[in-house]
Amino acid sequence: MTSQIVIRFSASSLDDFDKLVALEDRLIATFKGAHDVDGHDFGQGEFNIFILTQNPKSLVEQLLNDRFLAVTDLALSISQRDVKSEENQVVWSKALSGNL
Repeated sequence: MTSQIVIRFSASSLDDFDKLVALEDRLIATFKGAHDVDGHDFGQGEFNIFILTQNPKSLVEQLLNDRFLAVTDLALSISQRDVKSEENQVVWSKALSGNL
């Protein structure tokens, strides 16, 4: 895989955590073989889902067009980086209260 997509949510409660783990499970089932959902982390008011892919543009379009992210009213962003780089570039965001 050449790129990593990070979906970053503003989340701090156990209810948020449960909803986002369910979303991660749905992404794993949907993307099996096409993209590799590579886990998550949770803390300091954020929940991140990491996805490895060969086609980041297609993945972001699918995330947005298939409304995967419509299941949450949390502020979120999607960033992309080459797996050989430490630099993330935000490619989409939805802030509801404050900045991400």
